[in-house]
Amino acid sequence: MKQPAIEQAKVKVYAEPRMLLSVEETARRLSIAPRTIYNGIGRRAKQRFPIPVKRFGKRPLFDSRDVEAFIDSLPTDETLDNVSSVSGGEPCLSRVSE
Repeated sequence: MKQPAIEQAKVKVYAEPRMLLSVEETARRLSIAPRTIYNGIGRRAKQRFPIPVKRFGKRPLFDSRDVEAFIDSLPTDETLDNVSSVSGGEPCLSRVSE
């Protein structure tokens, strides 16, 4: 009898190993106060925190790759310069809801 060929598993390779970060560690990486994160992940938060939260029991945790992806998605000084030159040098303000 012939043995079935073992298929090679597709393995995703990431630059950084997957780690779950606490609120304090995430705040340190983003240079913000932990209270800002707690305000954004609460049930009654008016403005949700942009990084998805995972919970281990009641403890909120963040995937380190999600945090790094968020940091990479932030605009750089060059992109901000391009936006200001397109708008005539005036700051762009979003419309205030009534």
